[in-house]
Amino acid sequence: YSHEQLNQVMNVKPNLDRIVIGYCRVSSNKQKDDLERQIENMKLYLTAQGKPFEIISDIGSGINYKKKGLKELMKRISQNKVDKVVVFYKDRLLRFGFELVEYIASLYDCDIEIIDHTEKTEQQELVEDLV
Repeated sequence: YSHEQLNQVMNVKPNLDRIVIGYCRVSSNKQKDDLERQIENMKLYLTAQGKPFEIISDIGSGINYKKKGLKELMKRISQNKVDKVVVFYKDRLLRFGFELVEYIASLYDCDIEIIDHTEKTEQQELVEDLV
């Protein structure tokens, strides 16, 4: 059964205040220009979808789980305030542990949309995070 069907049977009203969050991240302060481009492109993409959205951004390694923006994103998901998280690449969310975040989000009926499914090699990912 879908979440909608279960909610209908259980007479659960949908949370209409849920928003879409665009999450943008770069690994270091040297990449601030890249972050600004990511944010602008994300705003254009989400505006075209026509739903209320917010942007959360971080500067920090993809293997750092203590980033302020990531913690805020997870908090909002667990408060059932997020309908969907949009990232350009899977590794923008996390290098390792993406599937766990995806599972936690699914518990709150929150989708994760990856715009570009291009995969980097493990070496490329590690070099970016260690630089």
